[in-house]
Amino acid sequence: MIQGKVCSVQQHVSMSQSGKRDRRVTIKDIARAVGVDPSTVTRALQGSERVKPATREKIAALAVSMGYVPNMAARTLVKAKSELIGVVIPDMTNPFFRDLGQGIEDEAAKHGFRVLITDTRGIEAAERDAVNLMLELKVDGLIVPMARSPQSYYDALAESLGTAVPIVQVNRDDAPHHVSCDTVKGSVMVMHHLLELGHKRIGFVCGPAVPGADPKMVAYRQSLQGARIDYDPDLIFNFDGTLSSSKIIVEQLVALADRPTAVFAHNDVNAIAMIHEMRRHGLVVPDDISI
Repeated sequence: MIQGKVCSVQQHVSMSQSGKRDRRVTIKDIARAVGVDPSTVTRALQGSERVKPATREKIAALAVSMGYVPNMAARTLVKAKSELIGVVIPDMTNPFFRDLGQGIEDEAAKHGFRVLITDTRGIEAAERDAVNLMLELKVDGLIVPMARSPQSYYDALAESLGTAVPIVQVNRDDAPHHVSCDTVKGSVMVMHHLLELGHKRIGFVCGPAVPGADPKMVAYRQSLQGARIDYDPDLIFNFDGTLSSSKIIVEQLVALADRPTAVFAHNDVNAIAMIHEMRRHGLVVPDDISI
């Protein structure tokens, strides 16, 4: 009896005379096919214990067979929230940000939220476009790791949004809501390790420009000063986040008459690329140079 109703409704809803889909299957269509109230279907698809397990399973199976796709806009209007978290990542090819995105997804799922992730390639204008898109999609919150836009932009945005859409930044100490690594402490540990190995000429790779002082550079210079080693601007290299810039850094490095014996890389991507490029120049890590 139910199967006959499903076929009838599905044929009416899903197919037109031309054989193409006519309109989306709705909650009401499923309710009509099962013979229950639309609110029961809604509760069943949400996994509510107010609906008997057998009924929930039956409705879930019918939803799949009829090609039902939840209407996010309607759900947002009814529940006054989208259950979506927007994440604006600067570079998904970077293992750090890839792992961060996966961690956010895992934790969000535990609380019934889904995650929308966009990659800005580290471009400030693309970052702002991504933030605007997330807000248009009515996300319930924003996470922005390593923002390229100045904090003043996010301060103004937070003021206009109020508490409607909280914004959390990663590794941005001047943000009102942030989760940060102790970059200075970690960088001091890196320098301490290299100095303990006996290195005195240590190169430093600056990353893409970020607002404010680079905490890694602060730790680098403080560590040199503590070891009574003069700061040498010839040992400072610029990394723009691309593999080609790592290649240029190695070319600059090997061309130095008095090249460094160790290099403090900006991140894993930079370090790995430099190691590969050094091999092309006949240098072995860590025998000839430490990274």
